[in-house]
Amino acid sequence: CEKPIDVMPLMTLCTLDVICETAMGIKVNSQDKESEYVEALNQVTETVLFRLTRPWFWIDSIFFMTSHGKRFRGNLSVMKQFTVKVIEERKQDWLQFHSRKATEKWMSSDELINNNNTQSSNSVMDTDFFDVEMSGMTNETTFSMLMTSKT
Repeated sequence: CEKPIDVMPLMTLCTLDVICETAMGIKVNSQDKESEYVEALNQVTETVLFRLTRPWFWIDSIFFMTSHGKRFRGNLSVMKQFTVKVIEERKQDWLQFHSRKATEKWMSSDELINNNNTQSSNSVMDTDFFDVEMSGMTNETTFSMLMTSKT
């Protein structure tokens, strides 16, 4: 009387945890509880599959007027907020590490000014980090979920 166990959802969440911790040094703990990020990621994946099977939704102006399109945008917003939060945390960790490192050695005033200017002009880097982190956190999980949906 043993029921089969679907391990794909667990493997998908495990993959997300491993990728986030390995690539970005953060713990998502997606296996412990339903997180808003994981739920948004699942919804985005389902919506993409839904949209792919309906050619009339391939036109953005039509798709984004529907409830599916509005929900898709909302879920992307959740994913973006999470990614921006991760980038900010990593940036703060990096700045704290380098500020400790800077106080360990003597620095001239020119070095301090240059170091401060470098640290305060990171807005371009933030968008670069966002693109890399967003794609890194979604690619492997999306692939796993696509494989799950075919079975």
